[in-house]
Amino acid sequence: MSKKYHYNHAIHNKKACDYIDKDGQFNDWVITTSFYTALQFVKADLFPILIVEPSSSKTYNTFDDFYNKNDRNRKSKHESLVDLLHEHRPNISSEYECLCDLSMSSRYKNYKLDISEVKKAKKCLAIIEDDCKPTIEADLEKH
Repeated sequence: MSKKYHYNHAIHNKKACDYIDKDGQFNDWVITTSFYTALQFVKADLFPILIVEPSSSKTYNTFDDFYNKNDRNRKSKHESLVDLLHEHRPNISSEYECLCDLSMSSRYKNYKLDISEVKKAKKCLAIIEDDCKPTIEADLEKH
């Protein structure tokens, strides 16, 4: 998937998140859509990516390309993306990891979440969006 696709998907998810948030009854889905919005922003921001190894370097155009060549048998896709962010985007990695954890919790442990967790998720998303969006938009203008 292209940078433009991931960016447009992020914008779409953000609209859905904001719409669901207005109702006030579905905190689990606000958190989940916040996470998936962030996921699309970071994929648009990170890729293509040049990975430099001691013996070689390779450009990966998509996350799936990177994952299939590197982590497919060892880590989940979510873990692999968190690791990439820690290495290449440490300024937003903790917010992304927090959103990932909140989303997993809301989907698999407890869907009844407090408004404070929604606020935390929305704050993490805002930090990620504010960091990624200008770079993505500048890249899209070039092409």
